[in-house]
Amino acid sequence: MPKPTPKILLVVDSDPRASARPAEAMRLAVGLGAWKNIELQLYFAGDALLAFDESVEVCDGEIIRRCLPLLTEVDSPLLVPPGGKPFVQRASAPVFCRELDAAAIAAIAAESHCVLRF
Repeated sequence: MPKPTPKILLVVDSDPRASARPAEAMRLAVGLGAWKNIELQLYFAGDALLAFDESVEVCDGEIIRRCLPLLTEVDSPLLVPPGGKPFVQRASAPVFCRELDAAAIAAIAAESHCVLRF
């Protein structure tokens, strides 16, 4: 019997103006996504959405700029709360994203093998 594909959810809600955690979550998502043998979900919410606004000075902005185009290669869309899509579309390398409410994110978290919060 084959092993089930590991499911990982990265929840990012730290303010990128004060913390490098959103940039590190993106870097981790790009690295894990390159494996192609896990099911990876990346959820950005709250102030973390400012990471996509290039008019805002953020910590480790260079990592974010380098990772944005690579996030398009990850098989699953970036998950955002309702109303979060315009933030992602402001980025120079817009990433396909899907808006989900809190109940849908909770369901994804319950199905995941690992949930990491940044």
